[in-house]
Amino acid sequence: MPTIFRLDSKEFNQTIDKYISLSKKELVNEVNRRAANVCARATSETPRADIEQIVKDMKAIETVAASYIKETKKRGQYVALGKGGKTTQGKSTVQYMARGEAFAIANWRLKRGGAKGFYGSFPKSFAGPGRGKSGGTASAFYSKFVKRARSSSGYIAAGWLKAYYYFASIAMGKKLAPDSRISKFFKTLKGSAGMGKGIAAVAGGDRVRAIFFNAADGVEKIGQEPLERALQIEEADMKAYIARKEQENLNKVNK
Repeated sequence: MPTIFRLDSKEFNQTIDKYISLSKKELVNEVNRRAANVCARATSETPRADIEQIVKDMKAIETVAASYIKETKKRGQYVALGKGGKTTQGKSTVQYMARGEAFAIANWRLKRGGAKGFYGSFPKSFAGPGRGKSGGTASAFYSKFVKRARSSSGYIAAGWLKAYYYFASIAMGKKLAPDSRISKFFKTLKGSAGMGKGIAAVAGGDRVRAIFFNAADGVEKIGQEPLERALQIEEADMKAYIARKEQENLNKVNK
């Protein structure tokens, strides 16, 4: 069953109605534009783990991998190491090593996974310990394990992106951009984070409303408060405009 957040949006609805009356903007488009903004704000408001703290907690040591063969007149051919954080030939040069206890955990996880038949769904290059070139090693497993843990930071926040991109594509006017750290890291939305969606507001009927979903695993635990804050911030933006326009109208009357 999906989790549905029951938010009290009465005040927000009243604010947008007043905003529309003063700004003379088209209601349906403005509702969709504001929906894009709320989703963008939610990516910033949704908490995420500190990726460097993850590395520290896992007792990981960052290193680099040999990435390509380089040849110069002075040195001839030699193995060039990629600088930390960069990529060479599409492959990350950053790897993670660990101390003895961490490798022991990696070995245990590998053996346990092999016994339970998990490796049928893993790439052959990541198949288990002691298989040489035909499979992975505890070291390869550990590095992969740390990278996956790091990549999970911000996963729930990324769940708002699918809805944001939809509303941003259909609404006219200026839209906020989502958190750049989230949008750049999660260029491809996989798994449950990619299952979010938006349903556009349309003209007609008793209500004009936009609907958006974040289906990322774990959103039910931490997603409601960030969404409420995103709504409050967006409402505050409209209230500031309303206050300015009302003051302008009052000044005209008093002239």
